[in-house]
Amino acid sequence: MLATCQSSLPVINIRGMLYLIGTEKAICDLKNQRVIMKVQNLQNSLLRLEQFLQMNEHSMRVSLCKLMIKKQLSLEQVCERLIVSDKQEDDEKNIGKIMQKEVKKSQTSHR
Repeated sequence: MLATCQSSLPVINIRGMLYLIGTEKAICDLKNQRVIMKVQNLQNSLLRLEQFLQMNEHSMRVSLCKLMIKKQLSLEQVCERLIVSDKQEDDEKNIGKIMQKEVKKSQTSHR
C-alpha cells in the first residue's frame, strides 16, 4: 500500500493500530483496500493515507531533517524518540487520570 504512495516517510507500528507516520501519530485501519487514518493532531480527522501524505509529506520531511540536525541523530533515532515521547505522554495522561480518581475517592471517603 505504501509503495503505491511513493512516500519516503518512515512508517512505524507503535502498538496495535497506532502508527508513527513521519512525525505524526495516527490510528490506521484498512477499509475498501485503502488505509484510513485518524490523526490526533488534526482534531481526530479521518483521512485516506494518500490525502494525508499529499498535505503533509514535505513539511514532515523538513521537520525530521531539522530534528536530525539539531539533535545530531539518525532518522531511526529521531523516530525512536518520537515514539518514546508519545508513550511517555500517554503514560502521563493515564497516571493523571488514575491520580484524579484516587483524589475523588479520598474526598468522598472523608465526607
